Amino acid sequence: AAVLVGFAISALLGSREVAREVGKVEGQIATLDQQRARAEEVMGRPENHDTRDKSQFLNQAIARKAFSWTQVFEELERVVPPRVHVISIRPEIKNNQVLLVLHIAGDTRESAVELVRRMEGSDSFRQPELRSEDVRTVANGGSQVEFEVAARYTPRAAMPGVPRVAAAAPNGGD
Repeated sequence: AAVLVGFAISALLGSREVAREVGKVEGQIATLDQQRARAEEVMGRPENHDTRDKSQFLNQAIARKAFSWTQVFEELERVVPPRVHVISIRPEIKNNQVLLVLHIAGDTRESAVELVRRMEGSDSFRQPELRSEDVRTVANGGSQVEFEVAARYTPRAAMPGVPRVAAAAPNGGD
């Protein structure tokens, strides 16, 4: 019983220290929230709308310039299975994240499922999803299945500890 009482007291003292640390962190979070609210208030004033709009425009322009088509194609070469063809790629940049929307074609639905599976195993693609599929008749009387696949794209250079595969052009417009 004495050992259990000693253990309980030790655990109680340890939890008090953790509670103090949590309180400190919560205080820091509250301070940062107040600073952010003040900054948003300043940027929300009518006289600052132009500055805010220019800032958002420049941030989006920088994100577009940092996008490397060469790197995207290299990554797709690794994950696209045989007999699957990329018809189009549409990047969408929102909140400093790139969403790639791929329009692909293959012989079967399984080829699109295989692409999504390979994207899930890739370091560069996050949360891939098969959005739509459509069966089309081709000239030789056969059929082709077209799909739309979307995934968040993270360039390898942006991942810490992973060497960059190919250097982007100086203007970023590969």
